Amino acid sequence: MSRDRRGHPGGALIALVVLSSAAPHAAAAGEPAAPDPVVIRLMQPDAQARRVLALFDGARLPHPAAALAAWKRAGGDGLGKPVEALITLFNPEMASEWRAFNGARVWIDPNAPALRWRILVPHDDDGAVAALCMTARLSGGAEAEPLALRGRTLSVGRTAGPGSALFVADGSRVAIASLRTDLARTLSSDADDPPRAEGLSLHVDLARLQADPADRLNLARAALLAQAAGLEKLDALLTLRDDQARLRIDGSGAQAAELSLGTVPARWPAQLIERNLMALASFPIGPDRKALDRAFDTLARLERLDPARKGVASIRSRLDFTALAAGVNLELDLWPRLRGVTVAVTAEPDQPGAVSGVVLVLHLDAEKSARLFASTSAPRIIERLGGAPVPGVREKDTRRAWGKPVMVDHQAADVRIAWGADAIAAVRKPGAPGAAWTAEIDRKNPARVAAIWPARCLPELVQASPARRAALEADPPALWLGWNKPGATHDEIIWPGLHKRVRAFLETIPPAPIHKAENRR
Repeated sequence: MSRDRRGHPGGALIALVVLSSAAPHAAAAGEPAAPDPVVIRLMQPDAQARRVLALFDGARLPHPAAALAAWKRAGGDGLGKPVEALITLFNPEMASEWRAFNGARVWIDPNAPALRWRILVPHDDDGAVAALCMTARLSGGAEAEPLALRGRTLSVGRTAGPGSALFVADGSRVAIASLRTDLARTLSSDADDPPRAEGLSLHVDLARLQADPADRLNLARAALLAQAAGLEKLDALLTLRDDQARLRIDGSGAQAAELSLGTVPARWPAQLIERNLMALASFPIGPDRKALDRAFDTLARLERLDPARKGVASIRSRLDFTALAAGVNLELDLWPRLRGVTVAVTAEPDQPGAVSGVVLVLHLDAEKSARLFASTSAPRIIERLGGAPVPGVREKDTRRAWGKPVMVDHQAADVRIAWGADAIAAVRKPGAPGAAWTAEIDRKNPARVAAIWPARCLPELVQASPARRAALEADPPALWLGWNKPGATHDEIIWPGLHKRVRAFLETIPPAPIHKAENRR
């Protein structure tokens, strides 16, 4: 194994540790050990590094580090030091060095007043990670009080100034933690349990997630969603294999998926043309009113978690009152007939990350219900919200609201409402063929579906050339499929076509300029 520390993957780890621990921590030094709701683990990262390199087979640039160098020579914007440090480690010389992190774990306690975390590298056999920690200590860190462990005294160092991460090495084990009290229990952790599947694994004890909404609103929302879904634990595995990235998520709990809502037919998302879409989601409601009541109750509780909105009326009440003012009774005309929802957002053609419109498809119980709601109820509600017919447009189902056109129509038992020109263009005409990726939905009968086009969600690509955006946007989306069974849920997110996507993107990077001195040779 190479002894050159400058390119060792530990450099990225130490850089991230120093950046994440620059501020002092609120917890006291004598605070007792707390449970860790979140555990992240690396398994066979060297094999995953080789799979990343394989995506560059046949490409103009041979690996990510070379691509980054070419990108910067061509005047590309910086990606930030941590990201660039990580990218430079993906080259053929460094792939085998990732073995040092096989079995590495990160424990995180997001419930702590300040984020509490600890890291164990169990197989630092050549001392590379320990040496990098020592380098950080010598170049701006400090020496801390030694640690007594099992009758021995171990040196402890800080990676930066006061409040930064502490580290200690014990043979081939290196522990890094945000608090001194976590060093000993990190070194005592059993990291040599039976091997698991290759990739990056995540375990979350959802029942232990607790947060004050006034301090950590998003964490409180995550805990509430887990509670509403009946989930107590979540296990995920992110892996790269062949030509696709795959994230598998398994949830469990005594009350998980206790309501059977049905499955998503492929025709639901297939009604939308994917050319301008950023993301879409499709899920059934089921004929059981309990499912709808539970969904609205969860939405209301999520909104009221925000201290600023603690006393607001529920979203269901607000929708009902708005509709009643327009002469529509949603409790009779819509909710009992609703069988599912598909919602999508569209992107501005030349502004990735900027929403240009929204499509809402209401899947009802029968064509008669859809025709009636689309022809009378929906137009009344839109007019009540400020919508008006578009001058010069003959189609009676086209109006204008909030500065953009609104279209309402129905296809079979579906009511389709599109806001914005891009959203209207995304609604597929009857009889038009669906997208190829929807065949996977038809084959697997999932209980929920989402599709995401990552390149259309990144504001950073606004400055990219049209060719570069086209190379990233042309391929199939990342597809999210989920299933339910008593006491458990299973979800998969699959992003295919990575080899083709990498090669197409690399072709958009200009070749390195030839200097005059090189021309004279």
